[in-house]
Amino acid sequence: MPAAQPQADSRQPTRHPSRASLGTPDPRPSSLASRLAPGRLAACQPVHRSPVPRRRAAPPGQAPGGGSTTAETSTFLAGNLTDDPDLRYTTNGTARATFRVAVSSRVRDGDQWRDGEPAFYAVVVWRDQAEHAAESLAKGSRVVVVGRLQQRSWQAEDGSTRSAVEVVADELGPSLRWATATTTRATRSPSQ
Repeated sequence: MPAAQPQADSRQPTRHPSRASLGTPDPRPSSLASRLAPGRLAACQPVHRSPVPRRRAAPPGQAPGGGSTTAETSTFLAGNLTDDPDLRYTTNGTARATFRVAVSSRVRDGDQWRDGEPAFYAVVVWRDQAEHAAESLAKGSRVVVVGRLQQRSWQAEDGSTRSAVEVVADELGPSLRWATATTTRATRSPSQ
């Protein structure tokens, strides 16, 4: 009958499997718990970041490296589509889908909960993702949108300048809070 293995002291470093027979403790702790225990706080090491900045692809009609000098504002939305996505194509064939998302919070009113005032956000989706959104989403669909705010200006027919703030979606998907979804990987055409 093999001899019973002694229980390891939780305050001592564990032994590395290759060193178990040598009886030498592994100098690396098995968890951070012992290193972060009161009185044993280890110094935090800085995270290595690449010196090369990461760039996003420029939106259609905008030259790479150009654009706004202001910082991009990231936004995250979870809400319901107010209409079906409107899919259109630019003159050079780039797909662009637009839709509005209604977002409302829950507000406590005494002992009851009620819906707060809804906020409506215009969302723009480009390229393949626009086509996928038009195929997959419909009015009432609950979605999660990750994107950036972008202000767009244009000249109205009466000569006045108008502007609108839109969410340009980087990522888009169905919300699984109150529903289920089945995904199908899209195939790319050879020309892309």
